[in-house]
Amino acid sequence: MHIVTKIDHYLAKYMSLVTPIGVAVAVLWPAGFLWLTTPVNLVSPGSDWEFFNQQIQVYVFILLTLPGSLTLKFKDLLEPFRQPKLLLTYFALASIIMPAVAFFSMKLLFPGDINTAIGFLLVATIPSGASSFIWVTISKGNKEFSLGVILITNLLAVAIIPATLQIFVGETVPFDIPKSIWQLCVMLLIPTLIGVFLNEISNGKIPAKLIPIFSPIAKLSLIWIVGGSSAIAQSKGQLLWTDLNFYKHMLLCFILCLLLYLSAWGLGDLFKQPLDIRTSLFFSHGCKNIGSGLMLAAQLFANSPGALVPLVATGLFMPALGGLLIKLLARKHRH
Repeated sequence: MHIVTKIDHYLAKYMSLVTPIGVAVAVLWPAGFLWLTTPVNLVSPGSDWEFFNQQIQVYVFILLTLPGSLTLKFKDLLEPFRQPKLLLTYFALASIIMPAVAFFSMKLLFPGDINTAIGFLLVATIPSGASSFIWVTISKGNKEFSLGVILITNLLAVAIIPATLQIFVGETVPFDIPKSIWQLCVMLLIPTLIGVFLNEISNGKIPAKLIPIFSPIAKLSLIWIVGGSSAIAQSKGQLLWTDLNFYKHMLLCFILCLLLYLSAWGLGDLFKQPLDIRTSLFFSHGCKNIGSGLMLAAQLFANSPGALVPLVATGLFMPALGGLLIKLLARKHRH
């Protein structure tokens, strides 16, 4: 157990460096990640192997959520609602302001490239993913606030994403709302409730035994998810290294990521929040569910690969950028 604890300590300490290394390995050697990622790259739909891979992905998201929730109590899940003004302002920033900034900036910079503008719109609109919760845990943010925001934003996404695409693009999105809510329950809500329940009934005794085991597994799962997304992009030829426009889009994605992270940090400044809440806002707004965005873009804009490029490029460096940037901002805040 001592060795496992040591591994977990080093993973937490160097996560912002390990993550980009995982991305680099996935891009250079995608086969090492693809055997456990989206099965359509490897087998025909409907096969047993496809089912197996889908189940693995569900379990990985459960592993991302469960360890952090083991230290929470049921009353903690109401944390975001204790600051309604902050919560409403956050939703305005995440659902209206940043999507508008991303879309119209791209239309201004690339007036004839509507597909890329759609991609940037999706980057700004999709909700935070379970991986943001791991980053909040590693960075000692407020887990209660973060988990509440993740659950709320993912629930609202089934209405916000279609409305946003309809308003800005005029595109109707055929959202399967019951399926989306069920996936949210399986990957986020049920693991959270199990973790909280175990903590409550044992007065923290069960979590004390489980956390040292599950915590390093959750961090390794995060590396796998980030690397897997990069490997899929590379295998499908979406990383167009010989195209000059790709590098322009990469630079703009980097700027958009900075804006997402820094605007959330600025929101914490505006409401004079403590460091743990600022950290939760930072990752909840900046660390997006890129996997869901890629699936949505591939479904709706299959004949427009330009819509996928911003999501792919953002997924390459968003986690690492957040991990490095939070260290600098937290250090400045303390001093």
